[in-house]
Amino acid sequence: KITDPKLCFRFNSAHLSNITVQKSPSWLIDRLEAYGIKTINSLVDITNFVMVEYGQPLHAFDFQKLPAKELTVRLAQKNENIVVLGNKKIQLHLDDLIITSKGMPVALAGIIGGEETSIDQNTTEILLEAATYNQANIRRTSIRHSLRTEASTRLEKFLHPKSTEVALLRSIELLKEICGAKVVDFNDQYPKKWKEKTLTLSEDRLNLLAGFQITIKEASLVLKKLGFTVTSKLHSLETQVPYFRTDIEQEDDLIEEVIRIVGYDQIPNTSLSNPQIKFNDSPVFV
Repeated sequence: KITDPKLCFRFNSAHLSNITVQKSPSWLIDRLEAYGIKTINSLVDITNFVMVEYGQPLHAFDFQKLPAKELTVRLAQKNENIVVLGNKKIQLHLDDLIITSKGMPVALAGIIGGEETSIDQNTTEILLEAATYNQANIRRTSIRHSLRTEASTRLEKFLHPKSTEVALLRSIELLKEICGAKVVDFNDQYPKKWKEKTLTLSEDRLNLLAGFQITIKEASLVLKKLGFTVTSKLHSLETQVPYFRTDIEQEDDLIEEVIRIVGYDQIPNTSLSNPQIKFNDSPVFV
């Protein structure tokens, strides 16, 4: 249950059983260590690997340790606290977004999980979640409690809600392969679906900013290779921005992508259209 869709955009979860927690295969250990993440066990390593691979943090709760078979995402209440991973006790602030089960806080949303529902070598059943939150709220909570985690550094920036399903499915694939997991159920809370962003790129604006001629056909090919869905018109393009490009906000962002791939070295050198301003060495301006 999501109590405020403005704070939690999407909460996507899967219930998995038949899990064997063991040492990760060497390829997984090598990749995590190359990134700088310490290997723990196959289950935790998979969630960390997918987080690095797709940029979407995930968290696994030991299903048997949850007070109830339900989760609620809400703001903390007065005098609530939580013991997070590492046995650190946190006195919660009213602006902290938390995940609870039967009223008990089990995770500091988007930052770190609770110690009481953490997985261990005996875990056989988990609730795996991938969620997206209001990035400003996550950042405030992270700074307030001096908790800088791999999850918070990603979720304090905007992540598109679609990334949850991609990361969740990838994690399940690896959990089946490495841990022998079986899917019991899915639950997807998505109160307000985000519309795909569509932008128009005009040929005139493209060439004005580029300073040299780039055809609409060339621009179309570049954007398609970058994952954009493109519909060509006579002197413009209608482009649908892929979910993972949350940095693309306006037409000029598209133009920057095109020029970047075509090559900044293609921008011609041009003299200034007006003479340089004469240097004024008056003491007034020194």
